[in-house]
Amino acid sequence: MGSIDKYIFKTTLASFASVLVSLTGVIWITQALRGIDLMTSQGQTILTFLGITGLVIPALVLIIAPIALMIAISHTLNKLATDSEIIVMNAAGFSPFRLFRPFFFATCVVAALVAFIGAYLAPDGMRRITQCGAALTAAVPSNRLLAGPCAQLDPPLTVRRLRPRPAGVR
Repeated sequence: MGSIDKYIFKTTLASFASVLVSLTGVIWITQALRGIDLMTSQGQTILTFLGITGLVIPALVLIIAPIALMIAISHTLNKLATDSEIIVMNAAGFSPFRLFRPFFFATCVVAALVAFIGAYLAPDGMRRITQCGAALTAAVPSNRLLAGPCAQLDPPLTVRRLRPRPAGVR
């Protein structure tokens, strides 16, 4: 790859990274706000909340990465056009395929990233979300019940929890 190809490649990947991080952050925040009741109603810590909602990020990147790459390529082409760099490249004898080559390499890098995330990170994140969700759901009644007084979980259901004894003896 020549120096111009490296310049276009680096510009495209830098734009891709900034677009990917910003779009992922915005969409992650909107998804995380839907799960804010995890902290408030179930009494979980902020670290638990961030850990569980952070497991969604690989799945978001799978969806956002192609869109971010398209935006990055459009941005790079616009930058090259406004700086008259495409005109200079054409005057220097660059073929349209030569201009296309760095974008093709950037697309291959992003495709490899998406393949890795789709094969390993996203399924693992979804599996962990399911495990954490099951663990938190199982812990909800014990979090809402205090030892001693009666607690009303739902209008027809009233439960009284005895004081816990050492080593789980009933």
